[in-house]
Amino acid sequence: MKLRGFIPETHEELRQLRLFYPGRLGEDSLSWRSLLTDSEELQPDADWHELRRAALETGLVPTLATAMPPTGRLGAIEAAALQSAAGMLADPRMTCLRWRGYEHQQHVTASTRVVDGNIYTEAALTPDDLSEGCYLPSFAWDSHGALAWGSRPYPDSVVIAAGDDIFRALHQNEDIETVSITRSTIIPPSASD
Repeated sequence: MKLRGFIPETHEELRQLRLFYPGRLGEDSLSWRSLLTDSEELQPDADWHELRRAALETGLVPTLATAMPPTGRLGAIEAAALQSAAGMLADPRMTCLRWRGYEHQQHVTASTRVVDGNIYTEAALTPDDLSEGCYLPSFAWDSHGALAWGSRPYPDSVVIAAGDDIFRALHQNEDIETVSITRSTIIPPSASD
């Protein structure tokens, strides 16, 4: 799916990035960059399984055979970064779509939306939605065109469109893994789904 499917048209012209959720190696977080050699850079269209396979072949991380892909849940660092980004909005109210299941498994009602075969319900974003251990709502946007995000169910990353100040704050945050993307970037299927 191309990026266009992740960000509402009202926010498409904003600068965009991909925030990567960490994988797991035992009880520890495993960054995507740890799967790369020193001469490689994390690419916008990075695929967890391809990076892990290449790292296994090169022996980059000897214990990588037990590495697990990102779970789709927010880690403490990612939650804090997104809370900070939402806190930079002049009006912090955001609308979100929460994933409810696959279309073939559930009855579609007037209060649900279907996007690419997935069923979502619309709601107001709450502080709990940005808490450590939670699944980030699949889609969210503010009414002033300053911040939006989108992802697949059980995501390994999230696509974020943001105004300049929020974009810089996220992109320059060394505690999280992000790469700039364009509307033509193709995001691979989630490693977690």
